[in-house]
Amino acid sequence: MLSKSKYIRGTNCPKSLWLYVHKRDQQVISETTRAIFDRGTSVGELAQEYFPFGEENRKKISSTKGAGNQASLSSRLSFHKIKPFLSSE
Repeated sequence: MLSKSKYIRGTNCPKSLWLYVHKRDQQVISETTRAIFDRGTSVGELAQEYFPFGEENRKKISSTKGAGNQASLSSRLSFHKIKPFLSSE
């Protein structure tokens, strides 16, 4: 599946996209980068606790799709003028 992240990666550097898709298991991630990823994961999990309706939206969208289609929805917590809001992609 082509995500927004993969699309941007491919437009920035096609070789980076190819390596990400075909050799992902061989990439080396530093401890610092792993810590950043882990922090992002924990923030995302916390956001899902504060905004649990994201899962309900995902189920509603997937139920409206055709039998052969897979629905994909990601929720991101954003801040606009100091007020938090949730955007669904």
